[in-house]
Amino acid sequence: CNFHSLIITYFALRMNSKRCIIVYMKELKLNHPENKKGFTIIEVVLVLAIAGLIFLMVFLALPALQRSQRDSQRKNQVNAVAGQLNNAISNNRGRLISDYGSNNDFENFIANYITPFQDEYRDPSTGEVYVFRECEAALGCGVSGGNISTSIEQNLQVGEIYYNAGANCSNGGQFVDVPENRTYFALVTRMEGGGLLCVSNG
Repeated sequence: CNFHSLIITYFALRMNSKRCIIVYMKELKLNHPENKKGFTIIEVVLVLAIAGLIFLMVFLALPALQRSQRDSQRKNQVNAVAGQLNNAISNNRGRLISDYGSNNDFENFIANYITPFQDEYRDPSTGEVYVFRECEAALGCGVSGGNISTSIEQNLQVGEIYYNAGANCSNGGQFVDVPENRTYFALVTRMEGGGLLCVSNG
């Protein structure tokens, strides 16, 4: 019993009042532990179901959000590589960096403009420095009928950047060959969320 109940008991006994005894009995009934309601099973199940649904939504949405963030970082990194290529071209009196491995032109660019800052050019998925690829047997030299070749579409992997001299990107972001052009270049990489990203100076 609480203090209030004790007071009522005292006056009921003191005054021998029937009315006070009735009030006292009501007070005891209201404060009885069995009359204090808790959560029902249905309420508990409903709360758990809502919490589970929220967890499931977050669980499904989080990977997609993380992929999108990594792809945004890839886009920034490929644009940074394009900026370094423009610097190299300017330092080379406007001559485009060749994409043929036989003359080591692109390899020298990597050694001088990328390797010293390699921590800035790590793929966000693998954590490894990007693998730069150029005109080679596995990928071809980039084009099939003016568009990106099937070999690049199928074989270029996440964490790789393909370089092609004499090409650019269309307004839709598609790789386009520009035969005999010595001004434009294009960089292509695979996005984790799907598709290819094309960046050029043309």
